[in-house]
Amino acid sequence: MNKILKGIGVVFTLTLLVCGLSSCGKVKSAKELHKYAKKTYGECTVVSSTEDTKSTVLTVHDKLQDFDYNVSSSMQGIYIDGSSFGSVPQTSSDFDRKLDKKVISVAKDELDAVCSKYKVRMETDSFSLLVIRSNDENAAKTAASECAAILQKQNLNNRLDQRQIEAYADNEETCYHDEKYCIIILPDIKLLDKDDELVLEYTQRARSQSDSKAEFVRKEEKKFSDTGADLNRVVSTLGQDYPTEPDSPVTYYYFKSSKGEEFYLCNFLYQDENSAAYYYFTNYKGE
Repeated sequence: MNKILKGIGVVFTLTLLVCGLSSCGKVKSAKELHKYAKKTYGECTVVSSTEDTKSTVLTVHDKLQDFDYNVSSSMQGIYIDGSSFGSVPQTSSDFDRKLDKKVISVAKDELDAVCSKYKVRMETDSFSLLVIRSNDENAAKTAASECAAILQKQNLNNRLDQRQIEAYADNEETCYHDEKYCIIILPDIKLLDKDDELVLEYTQRARSQSDSKAEFVRKEEKKFSDTGADLNRVVSTLGQDYPTEPDSPVTYYYFKSSKGEEFYLCNFLYQDENSAAYYYFTNYKGE
């Protein structure tokens, strides 16, 4: 009987959820989008707008760095197992892409001069702000560092923070198949090698998965058997090494929690014991 009641409760809750979502919210008006743009990106003026019941698109001019970008609001459908369950409003913008294009344009002469000096190639059509390519590793790193310093001068109000400048070898059609020399993350003009980048990645994972204020302490190489984990619950990860035997090497990334307690995150995904979820294996106990 309890199972039946629980089942009815779940169906009733889902029904309310679907009914609520089917008429949840409306698109922002041009006035609301202008307010959103100013609050999110800084002072701007309206260039043009189109508005109807389904969407609003606003083109605005950024006052600080003199370029146009779009902000839009539209209803996005909700689909579960091929069935439609209404729609919800979504706000989006191409500000970041347009800002990247603008600063590259402003700095182009200086960037070209650096690339010519070190005989490297520059790409600006990737996910990063800038990619430097050369088979001379030292030249690529030096050029990347000097280009980062040039671009940092365009980092007004820190709006380019977390943008990346990368340096790769230059053998393949796409840089993502080439050896990666380093990465620079604005506003810092600091070359991060592969190990530095991994530390950064696992720090972000620790903050997302365990403690939002976790600080990296050190890393150690050990065997899988030292973790005490069940090898059968290790998640096979395409394109990434993962432990397959008790003696398989495992990297421990140690962090200090917001309470000052030390914990670690290992470099393999682990299946949750009671669900289909998985996470990076850790000894973090939480609150």
